[in-house]
Amino acid sequence: MKQKWKIWGLTLLLIIVSRESFWFGTYGNASLYTLRDLFLMVLPVAFILTHVSYRFSYRSVGLLFFSILMFVFTTVLHGNSMGGPLLMISSFLSAFYISKLVKMEVYLGVFSEIITLLSLCSIIVWGGCLIDVVTPVVGYNVVGAPVLHKFFSVLFMNEESMLLRNSSIFREPGVFMVYLGLSLIVELIYLPRVSYTYYYLIGSTIINIFYRRYCDRSINSSSCYTISKENQFISLYIFNFASYWNIFFYE
Repeated sequence: MKQKWKIWGLTLLLIIVSRESFWFGTYGNASLYTLRDLFLMVLPVAFILTHVSYRFSYRSVGLLFFSILMFVFTTVLHGNSMGGPLLMISSFLSAFYISKLVKMEVYLGVFSEIITLLSLCSIIVWGGCLIDVVTPVVGYNVVGAPVLHKFFSVLFMNEESMLLRNSSIFREPGVFMVYLGLSLIVELIYLPRVSYTYYYLIGSTIINIFYRRYCDRSINSSSCYTISKENQFISLYIFNFASYWNIFFYE
């Protein structure tokens, strides 16, 4: 249990300080970017120092270095350094240690719990702003787009339809949609039991993202999988509704 909470805290921290978050990705604060890069550089060093005696197989180490080499080569070749080779190498090393020290089922369960918590918090803020119970702070991201934020949750205003699009802590609703999709896949396929509390909460969050692209196909696929697996027909109705809701309001 103690190890799970450590992984829980570390995973949440990694999501918060990632380049895909609003505060550490597109907020425009150089100090936060520096803090993010320092953390990502120090983390693998901490793993190495605290697990000096841990022995990895030659095959695992070989695959790690091959992956690092290929990733660095391809990103630099296309002119996208992703913060520099050192940051990429440190990220690979951290992921390598986490994958070896934590059981996959435990880590995926933690990931799903975190995304569900972020979904719940974002729905509360989104709903509060919608009915004028919560007064958000108006700001701008690095490209000058207006952003509303409150309690670390971010909302984007669609200028044409005036819809408030839920983005949680992420730099845009599309990124949030990716995390929700990953969590949905984890719940349906990789975990031994489906938590329908998490499942329906994620579906409810998808409704207030208003994200059209890939939404209908990914949701319908996951719904059909659930039906074939556990004969839960209500899942089809809920997620189809979420799909067509996004298509209707945000084309």
